[in-house]
Amino acid sequence: MNERFSPSDRSMPSTPEAFSGEKLSELSHGELIFAVQALQGQVQRMREKIAENDETIKALREKAFFDEMTDVLNRSGLEEYFKNLEHDDEEQLAVICIDVNGLKQLNDNEGHEAGDKYITNIAQVLASSVRKDDDIVARTGGDEFVILAFAGEHEYSGETGHVDADAVLRRIREKVDEQVTAINAAITEQNESSLADGVEPVKVSFSAGAVGTTVGRLREEVKTRGSVVASEQVQEADKKMYSDKDKHYKRKRGAEGAADAEQNG
Repeated sequence: MNERFSPSDRSMPSTPEAFSGEKLSELSHGELIFAVQALQGQVQRMREKIAENDETIKALREKAFFDEMTDVLNRSGLEEYFKNLEHDDEEQLAVICIDVNGLKQLNDNEGHEAGDKYITNIAQVLASSVRKDDDIVARTGGDEFVILAFAGEHEYSGETGHVDADAVLRRIREKVDEQVTAINAAITEQNESSLADGVEPVKVSFSAGAVGTTVGRLREEVKTRGSVVASEQVQEADKKMYSDKDKHYKRKRGAEGAADAEQNG
């Protein structure tokens, strides 16, 4: 071994920066090997740090695009998803707006924690009721959701050849109906002992509106208005959703009135 070289020598430079400039020419062969090893070690640590940062950034990026409470996409996630959509402009889809029914009543009766569970139930039902490969569910507000659902084989109008948005919505509603009965039964069982006499537990339900469009037209709207949520398609679906909500509450009031009349008759 070279007498001048010893890894344990306290006088040896400990950082790669110390092996720069004219000092390199003063090093022995053994010291040069040690310098190279030190540089390699630092490069490896830098690579590990970069990989660690990449994983952190990826995790933060994913977290930024998903709603923490419901685990579906949030508004930013919806925009990012559509921005990276690989479907052709000619492909047809339904833009669906969803609004949860009865949330205020639930919050008033049972508190906001129950309301959060209620929204989470709705989100999970919606997510499991769309086609995983194509359709997407996003929570865009407190109790509001947007679904982008691509038309299936039998979801086109025979007259126009365009997507039948109501048919797409029916497909999703049918799958939702398969699950909400069980969820509502569980909600009733869970709350029947804690609710005051005469107070009915809120059942899972939602109002919805759907508009048909193409990927290309929605892309143009996003380009013009800056976001999917601001698009004409979402605004139109939102209007239909509120019309559906109005019908829902009219049906509910009618049913309550009939029940009161029967009880008092």
